[in-house]
Amino acid sequence: MWKEACWFRWRILVARAAAAKIDPRHGGIKDGGGGETKTTDAPYPRMTKEMAAKIARKLVEENQDPIAHCFGTRLWDGQNMLLALFDEQVRSLCPHLQTVQREAYRNVTDDRGAAFGLTLEYTTAKEFFRLFAVMGLQPKHYVMLCEAFIWTMETHNPYAKEDDLEEFEKPPKESVFGRFVAQHVAKPGIKSLVDTRLELATPLYCQLLPEVWALAKDGGSLSVGESFYSCLLSEFPELLDYFARADMDSLAHHIILALDLMVKYPSMVGNPDSSFRTVTKHLGEVHRELGIETDAYPKIFVALLKILKPFFVSFAKTKNKQGNPLKVSQLEDGLALLFADTMSFTFYPMLREEMLCQKATEFLQQAAEELNWSQSQLSKRILQVKLEISSHGTYEHTTEEIELGARLAWRNSVKCVGRISWNTLMVRDCRHVETPGGIIDEIQKHLELATAGTNLQSVMTVFRPRKPDEAWGIRFWSEQLVRYACYEDPKDSSKWIGDRANQHLTDFLITRGLWTPPPPEKRTNHDILPVVFKMPGREKPIVHQFDPKYMDEAPIEHPTNPKIKEMGHRWGTVPVIAAFHLNIGGVSYGAFPFNGWFCSTEIVRDLMERYCDFNERCAEAFGIDVKTHPMYEARVAHELDVAILHSFKKAGYTIVDPKTVAEQFQTHCKREQKLGRECPAQWSWIGGLFGPINKTWHIEMRDFRKEPQYEYCCSMLSVTGEDEYFGDDRVSIYGGLGEEEQVDMDVQLQENFSVPRVLIAYGSETGAAEAAASRLSRVLRLCKPVVYNLNRVAGLEIIKKMRITHMLVLCSTFGKGMPPTNAKKFFKTEIPSDMLGETKVAVLALGSSQYPDFCKAGKDVERILINAGGKKLTPLTTADEAVDSPGTVNQWIKLVKSIVLPQGLETAIEASMSCENEPLRYMMKWSTVSDVNPVAGTVVRPEEESSPCKMNEELLVDGDISSRSTRRIAFDIPPGSSYVTGDHLAVYPLNSMEVVRRFVSCFIKEIELISTEQKVDLASSNVVDWALQQRIEIDCIDNGSALPATLPFDTPITLSAALQESVGLSISESSAADIFGVVLKYLPRGGPALDKDQELKEFVERGAHVLEGGKGAGVQDDMDTLLSKYPTVVDLLETFTPVIARLSKDPIPMAELLAILPRLQPRLYSISSSSIESPDVVEISVGVVHANTTFGVHIAGVCSNYLAMLKPGVDRAKIAIRTSSFRGPADMLKTPMIMVGAGTGLAPMMGFLRDRALVLRQGVAEEECHLFFGCRSHEERIYRDLIEGWENDKVLKLHLAMSRAPDMPKMYVQHKIRDQGEMLYQLLTKDNCTYYVCGDANMADNCYEVLVDVLREYGQMSRAKATLFLKRMRMEERWQYDLWGISAYMDDDTYIQAKKKTAKRQANRAVAWLNRVHQTDTNEDEW
Repeated sequence: MWKEACWFRWRILVARAAAAKIDPRHGGIKDGGGGETKTTDAPYPRMTKEMAAKIARKLVEENQDPIAHCFGTRLWDGQNMLLALFDEQVRSLCPHLQTVQREAYRNVTDDRGAAFGLTLEYTTAKEFFRLFAVMGLQPKHYVMLCEAFIWTMETHNPYAKEDDLEEFEKPPKESVFGRFVAQHVAKPGIKSLVDTRLELATPLYCQLLPEVWALAKDGGSLSVGESFYSCLLSEFPELLDYFARADMDSLAHHIILALDLMVKYPSMVGNPDSSFRTVTKHLGEVHRELGIETDAYPKIFVALLKILKPFFVSFAKTKNKQGNPLKVSQLEDGLALLFADTMSFTFYPMLREEMLCQKATEFLQQAAEELNWSQSQLSKRILQVKLEISSHGTYEHTTEEIELGARLAWRNSVKCVGRISWNTLMVRDCRHVETPGGIIDEIQKHLELATAGTNLQSVMTVFRPRKPDEAWGIRFWSEQLVRYACYEDPKDSSKWIGDRANQHLTDFLITRGLWTPPPPEKRTNHDILPVVFKMPGREKPIVHQFDPKYMDEAPIEHPTNPKIKEMGHRWGTVPVIAAFHLNIGGVSYGAFPFNGWFCSTEIVRDLMERYCDFNERCAEAFGIDVKTHPMYEARVAHELDVAILHSFKKAGYTIVDPKTVAEQFQTHCKREQKLGRECPAQWSWIGGLFGPINKTWHIEMRDFRKEPQYEYCCSMLSVTGEDEYFGDDRVSIYGGLGEEEQVDMDVQLQENFSVPRVLIAYGSETGAAEAAASRLSRVLRLCKPVVYNLNRVAGLEIIKKMRITHMLVLCSTFGKGMPPTNAKKFFKTEIPSDMLGETKVAVLALGSSQYPDFCKAGKDVERILINAGGKKLTPLTTADEAVDSPGTVNQWIKLVKSIVLPQGLETAIEASMSCENEPLRYMMKWSTVSDVNPVAGTVVRPEEESSPCKMNEELLVDGDISSRSTRRIAFDIPPGSSYVTGDHLAVYPLNSMEVVRRFVSCFIKEIELISTEQKVDLASSNVVDWALQQRIEIDCIDNGSALPATLPFDTPITLSAALQESVGLSISESSAADIFGVVLKYLPRGGPALDKDQELKEFVERGAHVLEGGKGAGVQDDMDTLLSKYPTVVDLLETFTPVIARLSKDPIPMAELLAILPRLQPRLYSISSSSIESPDVVEISVGVVHANTTFGVHIAGVCSNYLAMLKPGVDRAKIAIRTSSFRGPADMLKTPMIMVGAGTGLAPMMGFLRDRALVLRQGVAEEECHLFFGCRSHEERIYRDLIEGWENDKVLKLHLAMSRAPDMPKMYVQHKIRDQGEMLYQLLTKDNCTYYVCGDANMADNCYEVLVDVLREYGQMSRAKATLFLKRMRMEERWQYDLWGISAYMDDDTYIQAKKKTAKRQANRAVAWLNRVHQTDTNEDEW
């Protein structure tokens, strides 16, 4: 309570001072260095104190105030740091009194890095003062801290003595509190500020260290960065995991910039607006995303010191020779200080995450023990929570965890004597309720539940926790829901009527016109106040007066003395406490009204302490002479205790007496002891409360903190100054709401939760993002999300039209960082900066880290949405196809679901539905066509939607379509289209009729049933043909409502057309979970059937793991195994349809599978023709895919086999031109060209070479073109004759690499590049040289590494310089690539094996980088 009050009061005071200088005509507040407002010294005439106070409250609530600006990423821990500072200084006053018999209250902060001689955390007052100076606190801030301290001691000090109260009446300079805070906090704080700046202005920091750093960079700054990471990862190999997938060459460049900034830091100390603070904040977030633990920072310093020490030694020797004494240790100490200051900002985001993970883990371990979780269940939950924290900065408790946490907090509450019933607490999960009306409605239900039958039930109603970026969250200003007003006695201003504890709240409500009390003549000691609470984003508090029937009271009367009843006192029967914090596993709840029942002594104390002349009037009623009986108050207390127990019993409400509750407490302590738990307790609240004749008086109690825990809240009303009246225009408010808000609230009272309006948008080229979007829509179906591709939401007008609250985007990246085709319009359409308003956005970027522009389109989408005003729901998540894309996608879907549709909201929506929430069902409607004609051929596409095949010829010697073949295929370009050499051709394939028939045959029983219902007489041989001709429609049955299902095809449609043209029958990692899930639903999960069928058992077990959607090698192995056994839906169905028929009464409905199968996506091929030579005909080179998985299941590539079977002059295909960024040089004859391609990677090069050959007919080539081509053998040299002819004509120089040629060593293109290193170095270093690579991304990576080595060997470059050279080529668009992902079935390898190789390679980038640096660095002494 105290630390929160002092912290926020300080922020409010500083924000007021800053706001007072704002011109209200412009609004806003801009902080300069150190939080200084950039305005004139004199306040503007129109800025009133009331306006300044209002602005200050808003700034603090939004964490935009000057103190928040100074603290930056440390803001979340500001309260604790302030308490630690005051605690240290108070204890320093009398250090000889700090050795105590019982436990001391002490702030404890772990020191991280002490083992390395480096402290990154702060524990002493001196360290805190220096930190505050570095953060930018100003002298005036310390002055206001003094004011905040004195104010807090006066208003939030429940243990203040009478002489303390006298001190508050004195001027600050004369009071003990004022003198303490001025001498021991403000003065040393300001001195530290001055000392820090003077220290950093000395020659050591302003001259010597910058000179040493300049010397280090003169020898090759990039080498310093490379050497730093090499040293770091060599000395501490445990850090390799953090950089496993990082671009180490880029990091080597960036560390130089970071060190530059660190050296310049002394000139920017104490300026929160400096570039230093901006960069360190960004760096901290990058480190957090990489998962670099705070314990790694001292190790980073060790590596930094090691690489710079040789320079320190040399520099010190030089200075000493010049007569300027300098020790190496001075430079080392200076570097340590600069590093510690820099890292103190950088490491805090990760420290916050670590501390939250630690608290969450500790709580979950408690939960596992209390709830009997298995170890696997605990481990899975901890992993889920850590991933959620990493992505969102916090995590969501389950309802079960909320219930347990609330109960444990009661059990751990040191001031509660009635904890014996902790396990009976009824916890209501209302985290989904975020409207004022909804909260009021839930409070009313709480009161009804608590008093049901008058035998009180302990109840807690939990509203949502405080979010990481919120200062307050939802907060109740009413300390209890039933509180009595306090008025000044009109007859005597020194006296009062009512409960003095509520005087400030009563005055505030009346003064601000928020509550109309009874007329003066009708006011009593027990006028119930309205309930008051504040919600984030609303300027005014919510004020609601409940119907008296919900506010149960008991009139106070004595069993033998009628005069007590005549006094007219009464008391609320349900003690619903509202102003507390609840901390569960690091998550803070600030709004959770809860009640138990009264102990009579509590009411006795409240009446005797807070009601005017109450004790004297009671004594008079009992005939006690207060003048002659010095112990009259003890007798009054006893009789009043009797009266209260009698009154509650007569009214029929639960209450407990001191003797009984003491016995219950003893029983509770014994139970805890038997269970091996010590019971924390505060003696002053338990033993001291009831007196020496009570059993608790003699119990030894230890007051220690255990979590979960309840904590007192500060008075938000007082801290923010809402109750301060400045004499300006008074605020006229009804119920705390404006007229429009009041209307909204009336509506919200009827429905206490709001269902998120969700838009799911996707950009998908291969179907992975679209499939994930479809799965996300099913997970969020209670929200009835809208699912569109990004082109359909271009401009984002849909956001305002549909009042979207959450926009969830899944976007893949195509080619050279380009967006997918169905997202290009979105990127080209301008979006106003305020279009999204307060819409929350979350983006999942899909891609492969094998490509240079990894997930670029997804990253660009997020940037666009944020620029349009969107608020981040989660940080950007990237799903890497090369490592574990499905695992990441599944985790992201779970995370988004937990935020958008948390368990509490899901339960509330389900409860509001007229029927029980049922799983989605799909129903297929068949037409009544009864004629049966054999369906032999494929679907024939209309001429207006297709192009004729002009050529289809074999490129391999002895090529065979059924085994190994590469085809040269040409089409007329689509009408109205054109292309440029280097573009792509999108081909829309058809599933083969053989596979389609096999699919339909798996549903024979369903088809026979339909044909029987429609009275169609079919022979068994005609069933499949009949089904394929039928026109179908599919409805989605969602809780009784039938709606058209979202499908990859429009209906009605013939089943044949749907299966051939629209549905993808291959199972990929992105669709596996959905498809396996449907089949698993109809299979037994256990029992004897699994024991008898090993294949069934393995599928059930592995499929269950895939459905759980975890990450890691085990889950990936399950996925790989299942995809190898069942590469298509047909393979899966043919295996398990007979099993389902045998073991289940219900077969799989065809509609259920069709509804979740992915769309059959177009395949993209690099165009190998020249737009100059043949502008009307487009040509592609196609490798026909045939392979067997590791389990011997044959796979035929859908599109390549479709294309291979096209007959020139007969067949037509649906194609489209897709623009690419892969372009030839503007001047073919004057540009040195290096082309690298393997297999069909030669395709786009053929287009460029055709262009070059045409240009050469009209001129002479000034520069050479070198083609590095790789294939297996001479028989697989595609376009051999053309290339040999061009070589003779000087169009190109061929460098042929063959990996399987008889009697020849295995040779790949990277080997040929190494052989031609010197020549290539001469070409690469020409200003206009352009490099082209097309094919498998792994091949491209290998060639890149060889070229780095070439530059190092022949150009005498360090690795860092070499990589920078190639990156500049790319920036200048002289490094062009047209790559695809994992090269399936290469070199007799299966897709799964290739993927494992790639994943391993990607996961060990840092190791590979380190090895290359160590093995090939021939310039160790360069720097």
